[in-house]
Amino acid sequence: MEALALFASEYSSAAVTEAALAVQGDQSAAVLEAEIERAKGQHWQCDLTRTALQIGDVNHHGGLSPWELGEAAASSVRQMTGYVGKPLGNRDLGEILEVRPSAFRSANTGTPREQAYGLRLILGRKRGEVVSLASTWSADRRFEFARALGDAIWSQGEHLGPLTRAKSDRQKFQRAFAQSFLCPYDDLLSYIGEDRSDGALSAAARHFLVSERVVRTLLVNKNALARRRLGEVIHAADDLQGRQVTFEDAVEAA
Repeated sequence: MEALALFASEYSSAAVTEAALAVQGDQSAAVLEAEIERAKGQHWQCDLTRTALQIGDVNHHGGLSPWELGEAAASSVRQMTGYVGKPLGNRDLGEILEVRPSAFRSANTGTPREQAYGLRLILGRKRGEVVSLASTWSADRRFEFARALGDAIWSQGEHLGPLTRAKSDRQKFQRAFAQSFLCPYDDLLSYIGEDRSDGALSAAARHFLVSERVVRTLLVNKNALARRRLGEVIHAADDLQGRQVTFEDAVEAA
């Protein structure tokens, strides 16, 4: 607890709480320290705060769920940057995030990654803002970067932003923002029409440069696809192997 308190004094209690929810118990502080050090040494330079400040504080909209806030914020960023009604290619996404497009390339090394979660970190005026990615595949790296932008919008100025699977409002906002930012629901419907076949969903994933589970999760959340269809692509994910897949698991996996 003392170690976590020190991190909270340096960053913020809200950010440290997110990290503690992701890795609970005695190892929480040690894992957070390791991820911060990793982010300082292995990261992608970016600028998410500029866009976040332009969008402003989203938490003052009373009565809306984190999912609704995330969708609204994603639409605002699309409108503000002029990327409306089109998929975001790597170059487009790189321009919005001010990160090199090579950050979105797959980085599979063939060996398991030891990283507990991704991290958004502001290192100071000289070193700027960085993101450390836990994902290896291109579509997942794009999604994780979009979550980082969502976190910057949610936290408005916090220097630390864990990108975890914790079931908190902050993480729900991140995921909803990333889904709607990369694959807006109306654009998705325009692309697939009434076709809900596996082929159509796979084609949509390729069109929007997201994983197929993102497409399915978005349709399920909007009641446009049966929940049982969600597990068809989620069950093979490494983090869900060996245990029964529930709807909540599938949503978190996105």
